[in-house]
Amino acid sequence: MNLAGELVLSRNQLLRVLAEQSTTGSNIDTIVSGLDQVTTELQETIMQTRMQPIENVFNKFPRVIRDLSASLGKNITLKMEGTEVETDKTIVEAIADPLTHLVRNSCDHGIETPQVRAEAGKPDQGTVILCAFHKAGKVTSAGWFSLWWVT
Repeated sequence: MNLAGELVLSRNQLLRVLAEQSTTGSNIDTIVSGLDQVTTELQETIMQTRMQPIENVFNKFPRVIRDLSASLGKNITLKMEGTEVETDKTIVEAIADPLTHLVRNSCDHGIETPQVRAEAGKPDQGTVILCAFHKAGKVTSAGWFSLWWVT
């Protein structure tokens, strides 16, 4: 990955120098064009190998919800959407702990006990919805993840 990054930087420097020297029509244009194409394909392939489905993070939450539901005395279900969305491995690793904190807070503070829900005329079961999706061709905001609870 680091070497591919260095190759991309070198290619960009070469393209900049060639643009300044205006060597149009020479054999070097053909060589640089080939180098540009190979470098771009290599970079895209390496980036694709780093992609992981967000499901790798989401899969731990059914148990988290089940355990929290039991320990808090609340009836909570989990709905997951967009588990097939892929993002870079480093993002998947980086969001695991913050997302766990958000899910726990949703259960602790966002969903009432069955008695309180019944008094409010709500069903006794609350739902936490965990959702990942692409926006404008990208998973945005370090992985655009929505988390909400249905009251």
